[in-house]
Amino acid sequence: MNLTSVLIPSSVNSIGNFAILFCLELADIYCYAEAVPTTGGGAFDDEAFENATLHVPASALEAYKATEPWSKFEKIVALDNQPTDYHPFIEEGKVWIVGDGMWLDTPSAIITYYFGGDTIVGGHQCKKWMCDDSLMPYDSRLGKNLKNAFVASIYEEGKQVYYIREGDETPRLLYDFRGTEETFEVSFFPYPYSDLKDSLISCTLTNTGYNDDFHLRYFLIHDNIDHHPNIWYEGIGSTYSPEVNLQILRDEEHRLLQVNVGSEVIFKHRLADEILDALTPTTYRPIIEEGKVWLTSIPDKDFHLRSYTIANDTIIGMHQCKKLMCKEWFCFDDPASAEASYVGALYEDGLQTNLPTYFIKPGSETGILLYDFNFSVNDEILLDDGSGYQASYIVVQKAYSETERFKGQCIKLQASGPLELINTWMEGVGNSSGPLNNIIGEYPTGTLNEVLISCMVNDEVLYYDEDLSIIFYDTGSPSHVKKNWLDFTHTVKTKPKAPRRGEVAASDEETVTGEYSIKELFVNFKTLTGPYTITVTDAAGQPIYNKVVQTSNVVALNTDISTYPKGSYTITIENENEVYSAEFNIKDEDGLAPTLSPVRQGSIYNLKGQRLTQPQRGVNIINGRKVVVK
Repeated sequence: MNLTSVLIPSSVNSIGNFAILFCLELADIYCYAEAVPTTGGGAFDDEAFENATLHVPASALEAYKATEPWSKFEKIVALDNQPTDYHPFIEEGKVWIVGDGMWLDTPSAIITYYFGGDTIVGGHQCKKWMCDDSLMPYDSRLGKNLKNAFVASIYEEGKQVYYIREGDETPRLLYDFRGTEETFEVSFFPYPYSDLKDSLISCTLTNTGYNDDFHLRYFLIHDNIDHHPNIWYEGIGSTYSPEVNLQILRDEEHRLLQVNVGSEVIFKHRLADEILDALTPTTYRPIIEEGKVWLTSIPDKDFHLRSYTIANDTIIGMHQCKKLMCKEWFCFDDPASAEASYVGALYEDGLQTNLPTYFIKPGSETGILLYDFNFSVNDEILLDDGSGYQASYIVVQKAYSETERFKGQCIKLQASGPLELINTWMEGVGNSSGPLNNIIGEYPTGTLNEVLISCMVNDEVLYYDEDLSIIFYDTGSPSHVKKNWLDFTHTVKTKPKAPRRGEVAASDEETVTGEYSIKELFVNFKTLTGPYTITVTDAAGQPIYNKVVQTSNVVALNTDISTYPKGSYTITIENENEVYSAEFNIKDEDGLAPTLSPVRQGSIYNLKGQRLTQPQRGVNIINGRKVVVK
C-alpha cells in the first residue's frame, strides 16, 4: 500500500492482526487514544517501527513507550504537529467533477456538482446542491438530461453533512467526518433510479489517515451490506462521487476526477487531465472563416439546392464585414452554371473571447445578432428579425455534442411562446436550418425552414448529413461520377493515454469510413477525437497530401483528387496510439478499379427526401439515381 500516514481515532481500543502491514512509505501514525490500544499479532511491521513516527497524546506518551509493540517505534512524540484544521464540505465556489460510467478508465459522461445559492429548509440554513451533466448523452434511465438540476438542500453541522430532499424537510446524514465512532449510520444517497434511495445503511470505520498530497484526512468506510470499501476525504466526500456516499450499487462506475474551490484545485485524480482534455475541446470555432461553404436543401422547392459562401471583405456602417454570397440551382443541373447573388454581410463584434456574429441585410447598415456562443443555460436571448420585432428565447442546454453529423459545442434555444420550438446552434456552423436561419421560421432572409446538408471549410467538413447528401448532392452531380468505398484497416500502436468519447471495448461499430471518385476523396472520422495526421501517398511511397486534422470538431474530410495521376494510393489516419489505412486505385475514366467494393445498395427516397422501404409509383431516388416507376 502507498499510505504515507494513518490516523487512529480516540474511540479505538484495539487493533487487529496485520492491520498496518506492507505500508513501505508510511511516515506518520497519529493515534488519539488516551488508553493504549491492545494489538493483535503483527499489527505493525519492522519498517514501520524503524521509519514511521508515532504521534500520541502527550498525557499518554510514557504509557506508549512502556507498552509493546508500541514501544518498538524508534520515534514516539507527543501530538502537537498533527493538522487540526477541519476542511468543510460546504464552501462557496466548490465544484466536483465526476466521470460517470468509467469502465477501464473510459468515462461515458462528465458531471459537475456545485452550490447554487442559499435556502432555508425546516429551520436549517442550507445551500442548494446542483448538478450539471453538460457532457452527458441522453440518459434513458431518467428520461432526461440533468442540466443544472437540483440535487438536494445541504447543510453542515459539527463535522457532519446532512441533505434534505426536495419536497421534504427531513435531514438525512450524508457524511460523518468526526472519525470518533467505529459504527454509525448514514443515509444512502444514490441516483433517483435506485430502490435503496434514502435507506439507512450501517457502516464501520476501519481506518483513518492523512493524505500528504491533498493535505486532507481520509476515512476508510465499509458498509455493512456487502462490506464494500469506501474512501471519504474530509471536505470532499466519496472518491466515487460526492452524491454517491456508498458504492453499494456497482452496475456502473463513478469516479471523482477533480475538486476545485474557485481557482484552487484541492483534489485531482491521476487521469483527470487526460480525460478532461480529451472530452472538452477548448478552441472556439467562429462562424466566419475564409473558405467556408454551407449547402442546404429547400423542401418547398423539390430538389432545389442552395449554397452560401464567405466572400470578399467589405465595410458597412463602420463594421469590417465579409460578404455572404448565395447560389440556387436544381440538383440535376450543374451548380457551376448558377449565378451567385449577394444576400448580406457578416461581422463579429464584442468584448467576449468568443465574438458574437452579426448579420446586415442588403440595403441596411444595422447589424442584428445572428449567433452568440457566450450565453449560458437559463440565459434569455432577444433576437431581432430585422424589422424591429424581437422574439425571446431561453438557453435550455449548452453542451459538447458528438453525433454522426456534428462534433462541437451546441446551444439549444427554446422559444418562450406557445409553440416552445427548439433551435440548435452549432459552434462554427450555425443552425440546422442553414447559416442565416438561426431560428425556425422566416428569419432573416424570408426562407422557410431550409435544411442543412453540409458545412465545410476548405476540405474540412464541420457538419454532414449523409442521408440528405445521398439524396441531393450525390444525385445532383451532372456527370454521375461513380464512387467506391474505402476498406480501412485499424492497427493499434500503443494503449491510448486518454480514451475516446463513447468508445466501447470489442465494438464492431465502424470508426472510420470513406469513399472516393476521380474527383474527391471523402473520409468520415465517426467517433475519432483529438488530432490525427492524414497522409496520402502514391505507389512509390511519396506523400501527395499531408495534414493534421482536429477530429474533435471536424466530422469528415472531403479532398479534391481530380489532379491525381492514374495509379495506386494509400491514405493513413494516424496518431501516437493507432493508425487507420486504406488503399484506392485510380485506373480509368470512371476513376475506379472494378475489383473494389460496390456502391451500397438499398437507399431509396422520394422527391421529398423521405426514406422508403421499397420503390413507389412515380419518381424515386434509388442508390443516388433518378428512377421512374409506372
